[in-house]
Amino acid sequence: MLREDRNGGTGRLTSTRKEILSKSGEVIPVLITAWSVTEQGEEVATAGIFTDLRDRLRIERKLSQAQEKLMQTEQQAVIAELAGATAHELNQPLTSVLGYAEMAKRKIGDDDTITRIIDTIISEAERMADIVRKIGRITKYETKSYVGGQRIVDLDKSSEPE
Repeated sequence: MLREDRNGGTGRLTSTRKEILSKSGEVIPVLITAWSVTEQGEEVATAGIFTDLRDRLRIERKLSQAQEKLMQTEQQAVIAELAGATAHELNQPLTSVLGYAEMAKRKIGDDDTITRIIDTIISEAERMADIVRKIGRITKYETKSYVGGQRIVDLDKSSEPE
């Protein structure tokens, strides 16, 4: 490589990443820079610098992991904010539905068929209110399996206190 023009010119090797094998058999990533020493146009020696990259690569891995964790934390914060706003917005009309259903039930009186229908409306609206409360308590992003291999937010786990 030192004698090829494509690596920095004849007699020069620009920084090149390689792996070398230590005496113990460990593979060590290194950065190699080398050059030829000439006297009167004749090569008399070769010099090189080998830079051990293990520490740098370890730091880069840690940095990458920290960046990934930061992105997840930011994503969770956005989800929690969105969940709070959504819960607030859904709670307003839901409260009205429950109130009007209760009023209608009182006005109907003894009509069993309509009373059962209104009771179903109230029951389902209360179920929706429970879901809205869970959405409002989301503090982390947990998912669960869903139809067709999809993943959806697991409201129970996401709204559990930490």
